[in-house]
Amino acid sequence: MGNEYLEGNPIEYPAAYPGVVSVGAINETNHRAYFSNTGEHITITAPGDNIISTLPMKKSAYRDQTEYASWSGTSMATPHVTAAAALVQAKHPDLTPLEVTRLLKRTATKLPAMKKKAKTKEYGAGLLNLKAVLK
Repeated sequence: MGNEYLEGNPIEYPAAYPGVVSVGAINETNHRAYFSNTGEHITITAPGDNIISTLPMKKSAYRDQTEYASWSGTSMATPHVTAAAALVQAKHPDLTPLEVTRLLKRTATKLPAMKKKAKTKEYGAGLLNLKAVLK
């Protein structure tokens, strides 16, 4: 979805292209991460705030941190959804990409901030629910 909510919440690509699974980020309290863009094209959300990630063992000209760091962004949320889609596809190889997307959306946890709506511009269909999607 992008991380520029505070800079005008622009529509980002490839997230807004038809057929793309667009992922927003939530924080530790299951609310939209302050940076996560919103829009009608959002599909689903996943954890994306303060996510521990591995780093190269040596410092670089771009980053002093090594080994591990806590990062935030929709790029940290997207791998959760990508992995879930891959696990669904492995379990059900006959499903089409559209069917996998529908399953991810149908099994997503509706968050309180969605106020019982099926989909919102902030959360899409809700929070990725790996346990439910793999049943």
